[in-house]
Amino acid sequence: MDGETPSWLEGDSASPAPTPVPAPEPTSQPEAFDLNQPAPSSEKTARAPTTTDNVAGSIMNTINTASDKPEKEVDESDLPRVIFIMRLLNLAAAGLLIAVSIVQLVGLPHISVWIMALYATFGGVLVCCLETQLKFIRTSIAMNFGFLFNSVYRFLFYCLMASVSWGY
Repeated sequence: MDGETPSWLEGDSASPAPTPVPAPEPTSQPEAFDLNQPAPSSEKTARAPTTTDNVAGSIMNTINTASDKPEKEVDESDLPRVIFIMRLLNLAAAGLLIAVSIVQLVGLPHISVWIMALYATFGGVLVCCLETQLKFIRTSIAMNFGFLFNSVYRFLFYCLMASVSWGY
């Protein structure tokens, strides 16, 4: 052996054979899961007692006791009326935005104010078309302005329109 080749490459039959790995012992099968039976209670699932020796403990105690109370039933019978009122308010705000921006355009202002008024006019028209609930218009808006159908992006769009109207 010259010292540079590993021992397993030598082909020396004098090396001992590797010891076999013992087979794992069979374990008992877990019980079948049944959806009709309640979950077994254990120390891990039981709620730990809370102490109110600090502010965080008292807040957590309040949250835990509040979460134990059953939630109040929500009356959804007036939901269509609330949605209708919100649509009317959105239409009114968009109409006011269009009216103010057109008044700005009639006065022949500086080009930057004129462009901002055009943005405000088009944004107001977009909101008006969205709130009218006409299917052929909503389809076109959904295809080209899909962000208006997400509540977060619609809020950001309203903030953009507010900042545009604030700018002129």
